[in-house]
Amino acid sequence: MRKTPQIGSNYLFYICIKMVKILLTRGQFAWVKFSTHQRLNVEHPSKFINNNITTQSLNKNKELFYQWLVGFTDGDGTFSISNSNGKWTLIYKLSQHEYNARLLYFIKSQLSVGKINKETKTKTVNYWIRDRNKLAEVVFPIFDNYPLLTSKYFNYLKFKEAYNILEDTNLTKIKRDELMFNLIKKLPSSDYISPAWAKVSNLVSNTYEANMVMSKPWLIGFTEAEGSFYLVNKSNCRIVHGFEITQKLDLIVLSAIGYILGIKTYSKNTYHTVVTTNSRSIENITNYYNNTMKGMKSFEFRVWARSYVKHKGNFTKLNEIRNKIRIRKLGTTLLNYKSKELNNQSIRLIHTTPLNNNWNLNLDNSNNKSIINRENGIYKIYDNLFLNDGKVLNSQDINEQMIDKFIFHLAETLEDLYDNNEWVVFNLYFLVKPDLNRFIKFDIENLNKHFAKYPLEFIDENIVKFYKNTGLLTARGVLVFWSLYDFNNLIKISSEFKNGIINNIQIINKNVHKDLNNTIVNYTNKFDINSEIMLIIHADFDKNKEPKN
Repeated sequence: MRKTPQIGSNYLFYICIKMVKILLTRGQFAWVKFSTHQRLNVEHPSKFINNNITTQSLNKNKELFYQWLVGFTDGDGTFSISNSNGKWTLIYKLSQHEYNARLLYFIKSQLSVGKINKETKTKTVNYWIRDRNKLAEVVFPIFDNYPLLTSKYFNYLKFKEAYNILEDTNLTKIKRDELMFNLIKKLPSSDYISPAWAKVSNLVSNTYEANMVMSKPWLIGFTEAEGSFYLVNKSNCRIVHGFEITQKLDLIVLSAIGYILGIKTYSKNTYHTVVTTNSRSIENITNYYNNTMKGMKSFEFRVWARSYVKHKGNFTKLNEIRNKIRIRKLGTTLLNYKSKELNNQSIRLIHTTPLNNNWNLNLDNSNNKSIINRENGIYKIYDNLFLNDGKVLNSQDINEQMIDKFIFHLAETLEDLYDNNEWVVFNLYFLVKPDLNRFIKFDIENLNKHFAKYPLEFIDENIVKFYKNTGLLTARGVLVFWSLYDFNNLIKISSEFKNGIINNIQIINKNVHKDLNNTIVNYTNKFDINSEIMLIIHADFDKNKEPKN
């Protein structure tokens, strides 16, 4: 029988030795977004678009989310009608590679219905709704109010008609089967156009007409399903940025997208495409999609857009980025959804001290190559951290406004991690600065190994026990995919980290005197908000191996 990890170990001298068993759950990590700092002096061709749509507004505004969902469904959704052993089944389904499963979980959380399953052999994750009552209550109102724009509209009409047949209690089984089998034989013509385009007489000739039918949330959702952001050789010594959406049918949809994004539409023998490598168009696209997408396509876009701003025309750097993208198969198998599997990332140990850092660097292993092969490695340790340390000038702000000192120095520390590492998973452990005069023994490395046993979410749920045992105040994770970030976003993340510490302190101080016999206890007093804090930055070097070519 596998031994359950226990809170408490031999990194301190203990007076009481009692253990508590735990359950393991997955951890949570901070994701860093970026926005380009370069002002793009290009007017977007679409003058009728709500440019305030963001990934956050898709969370909060159901109308925007529904339009986004319809666009995503137009790209990657299916309305299936099947018969098995004489039983008819209707399924609305969205499928993604497992690396983008978090997008399907987002959709499920928004709709509050449906199920998710994984196909192990194909590494595909499916979100589906089969319950006919839920289809009528949730799915049909969305697609009736926000119609599909592609020929998939035809499949939706068949799907609804099938529902009406199956719900008709006046039909005999024989008649029902006859109607259903005739229905599934129906196919759209090759030039079928969704009725949604009737308001522009099935013809789009300018941006205004395109925007009359196609909303920005729809196009964002469709791009998450069908869009491609890539780097391509123009010559042996020149790499440029490209964008493309290709469809076998629905020329009118591609034409509308072309007008909205300001790029050309091409028709070939077997497909239609909107594609560009034009710099002005790439800048328009960068502006249009910035901070809008929900799934891993948003990460692909950030890599692509950031490399355009920082490295346009730099063949060596763009080729290096493209090779890394190919190694990681960006867009298909970049990473898995479950955070426990994110530990399969590589570590590159290069680290410099943040500028103007009043935090004391207590331990620095960043230049020690030997730790690459050591499991549960300590990267750096800082002390002299204080939550109530006043304000400092934000040197990264063009307006040079004052900012919370703790938040600013933490953001600089995160910036340093992002500037000097790629494909790295870091855990940040904030704990009480130990009184070394109190403990006979203080083994920081075993303490770090002890923390590394537990998922971050479990630590957060049991923070009082961890505090009483180790002095831990909070634990947070940071995923460094690439040296891409927006410092303002790092400020936001640092602010969230500080709020998390303060919230945990409040929980700790309310409960520190309770249940003193259920774990090893070293801290029995409330934490003073003005006390000194230590920060351990941890990386699991042994498990984070980058795959070879």
